[in-house]
Amino acid sequence: MELKNKIESVIKTMASNPGTETRYREPLVGYASADDPIFDEMKEIIGPHHLHPKEIFPGAKTVVSFFLPFEKELVKLNWRSPGL
Repeated sequence: MELKNKIESVIKTMASNPGTETRYREPLVGYASADDPIFDEMKEIIGPHHLHPKEIFPGAKTVVSFFLPFEKELVKLNWRSPGL
C-alpha cells in the first residue's frame, strides 16, 4: 500500500502545482494488471504501432494510468452548445 500512496501523492502534487496557468481538479488514478487481456486488444483497436505494456517494460506487473480533469471554469469556457 505504501507504493500506491507514494504514486498517488506524486501525481496529486504535480497536478496541484502544474507550473502553468491551467488548473486541474482531483486526479483520477487507476491500476490494471499488465497481463490484463484488454491490452492485447489495443493493437487491434488503436493500431499495430501501439505498444503492449510488456513490450515497453517486459517485467511489468501493474500499469498505472491517471487523468487530470481541467478545472470546472475552463470546462465551462470551452463548452460549445450543439449547432453553434
